[in-house]
Amino acid sequence: MIRALLNIIGLKQGDIVFEPFSGSVTTALEAQLLGINFYGIDISPLCVIQGRVKTESIFVLDKILEIKERLGLKLREVKFEFGANEKSVMHNSSYNTHNWFIEKKEKN
Repeated sequence: MIRALLNIIGLKQGDIVFEPFSGSVTTALEAQLLGINFYGIDISPLCVIQGRVKTESIFVLDKILEIKERLGLKLREVKFEFGANEKSVMHNSSYNTHNWFIEKKEKN
């Protein structure tokens, strides 16, 4: 929805968006993905932290995926070392990590 609005307004790469109540920074993230500069403020420290995580994590995505792969390799080593089957190892994972980095698929 936000991306559509940014496109309807006609903002182009390099333009600036200002949002005085940026909240969860969805506008900032969409602007960043489109190459639009974003300035936002919010009174809530939680929203500010959430916004920084969402907008800065895009720069380390490759590193996150690399760490995910290394952890997967370690998990397979542990499974082999202790003779556990894959289901029992994955069942003990309370973090549901296999859903963390699923790429979005476009809707038809």
